[in-house]
Amino acid sequence: TAETIPSATTMDVPFVTTPTPVTIPTTAPPPPTTVVTVPTTVPATVPITDSTVEEVTQQETAASTERTSTIFGRTTETVTFAMPVNQPPTLKHHMKKLAITAGKAFRYIIPADLFTDPEDGSNLTFTMYEAENVPLSRDSWIQFIPSNREVYGLPLEAHVSRWNFIVEAVDSEGLSARGPLDITVQQHKSGRTINHQFVMQFKLNKEYQNTIGWQIRVLEGIVNLFRYTDMEKLTVLNATQNGDMCEFVWTNDTLPKDVCPIYEIQRLMTIMLSETEPDTPSMGLIKVMSPELSVKSVSVRGMTHCAPAPPATKSPDTYPPVARNQVDIITPVVGHLLVYKVPEDTFFDPEDGDTRNLKLSLRYSDSSEIPEGHWLQFDAKNQEFYGLPAPSDEGSINYQLIAEDSSQKTAYDSLMVDVVRAPTIRPTVEFQMTMEYPFPMLAYNANNKRKVVEKLAALFGQTKTDNIRIQSITDSPTTIIWYNTSLPMDRCPKREIEELRRMIIADERGSQGGALKENVDHVFDKDFKVMSIRLIPLGLCADQNTKIMNKAPPIQMSPPNTQAPKGASWAVLGNSEYIVVFIIPAVVIVCMIVVAGIIAYVLYRKRRTAGKMSVGDEEERQAFRSKGIPVIFQDELEERGDSEPVHKSPVIMREEKPPLLPPAPDYRSSGEDAPYRPPPPFAASRTPPRPKATPTYRKPPPYVPP
Repeated sequence: TAETIPSATTMDVPFVTTPTPVTIPTTAPPPPTTVVTVPTTVPATVPITDSTVEEVTQQETAASTERTSTIFGRTTETVTFAMPVNQPPTLKHHMKKLAITAGKAFRYIIPADLFTDPEDGSNLTFTMYEAENVPLSRDSWIQFIPSNREVYGLPLEAHVSRWNFIVEAVDSEGLSARGPLDITVQQHKSGRTINHQFVMQFKLNKEYQNTIGWQIRVLEGIVNLFRYTDMEKLTVLNATQNGDMCEFVWTNDTLPKDVCPIYEIQRLMTIMLSETEPDTPSMGLIKVMSPELSVKSVSVRGMTHCAPAPPATKSPDTYPPVARNQVDIITPVVGHLLVYKVPEDTFFDPEDGDTRNLKLSLRYSDSSEIPEGHWLQFDAKNQEFYGLPAPSDEGSINYQLIAEDSSQKTAYDSLMVDVVRAPTIRPTVEFQMTMEYPFPMLAYNANNKRKVVEKLAALFGQTKTDNIRIQSITDSPTTIIWYNTSLPMDRCPKREIEELRRMIIADERGSQGGALKENVDHVFDKDFKVMSIRLIPLGLCADQNTKIMNKAPPIQMSPPNTQAPKGASWAVLGNSEYIVVFIIPAVVIVCMIVVAGIIAYVLYRKRRTAGKMSVGDEEERQAFRSKGIPVIFQDELEERGDSEPVHKSPVIMREEKPPLLPPAPDYRSSGEDAPYRPPPPFAASRTPPRPKATPTYRKPPPYVPP
């Protein structure tokens, strides 16, 4: 008898289907066989069913709708396995509440273990919504990057509030879970004390997917321009867009807020504005914003302490400013940078006040404009004279300093700028710096030369430029040669030179080579690219070196085929200075010594040839004989002088008499015996006079005039 085993049936299961069993026949002789039935469609829950039949002989019969096995005398068991069911993700823990400040950019990374899924683990797809099933809009102040699970944004003052967002995680089968993200936007603590606003207007050169994209790009550019480490020092006040034109307003939190930091604001504006073209963005600002943005203008607005004073009501008849303490004369030195700030008491205006509140300008004495290439320029904003005079600029030039008040009334101060030659020095080392910078823009631009000299002083840690003397500026390539006058010149200052060398050169290959330190690029920024700096020994230090490098050629007076502007040439005291200082004085001294020697020789010969006294020729001797004038030779005078005795007896003159004797005492009156009294040596009266003694020396001959 044949028995057909029907297909297994599943009961009380959702998504129920009738599986088709697969019967595995056995070809071996009659051992007991177990048949496993596997359903072709996997249900959600499938119970295990068993069926037992007697099998005697096995044969297979195929039908069009089902497969059956005819078993004879054997037991067949059909088993159906239960398959796992996909589970949805679950929220493991809640996200922390975020508190951010208006005007500050922020970013937050959603933790990877926020959601968990039994099948996919943390490999889930995240989505962020503003409300129930409402995705973030393009103009929203907050955005979400699903691939990085990053939430970033830039809230402004108008967004101060409490925001509730939803984060959704979806697994591979489409099942999802959600969690809240609460963000509180707080007002800036110094929002009421802001005293300035920087305003930048620019054009978008790139289309951004959302509004916050170009706002973050502007913040990154400003941070790079001021070399800040993060965006915390900047607070965004407003950001608007009108087509492709945008306006970005921010403030700098590093500036003091209790007073008006006018000088700090001007310093920041100097970085953002061009120095050559007024009200034009600087090259540094344009570079950090390109190519996505094109900056059109940058300005500053004063608030609270820095707010401009309301215009004062003035009478129609105002007084003009007057000059009180005139500048009179300025004495710059060739090769040294001149920076002279006009004193506050130079001018005074009854309505506007001192010089700082007046508008100053500089012109020639004939009221003509000073050209841009002139070595002396005037900074009207800082009220400073500045310039680097060249040797060709020596001499005096008269200028006119003009002060103008708010009513456009002016006062004048005539002054003289007397450029003097630098004192002669004997430098022991020469500095040569090669730059990748156009030569005309450096040699004929007073502002660029001032920047270079100030950066050279800062490179060696000096705040003033008094010790920097520029010797020359040469072309092909652009090279600056200067001396440091603070070094000793009466000896070779090896230790000081070595300290200066280590400040700019990194390795130990000496002054002839070596890589520059990072400090050089940091001081000169990107505007002036320094290629190399060399230290060349001179003077006393050159005698101690075996290899002496040739000095650089003098500066080119003007560019090829062009005429240099007035005051732009830079003559170099080279061989001519060496000749004037050393060669000419040496030649003059030698000539004076030779002339003095010749004069001394002539006088000596004249004295030798004169000899002893002579009486002339025969006629002169006859004249002496005829006149009876004795002739005494020099030898006779010397012999007579030697023959005369040294000691001579005194001579008694005719009128001379011997001294009188004292009166004799009278002894007769006393009655005593008179003492013995010798007779006088001479008679009381002598008739013949005493003969005159003959002198023992001969009288000199009478004087005979020649």
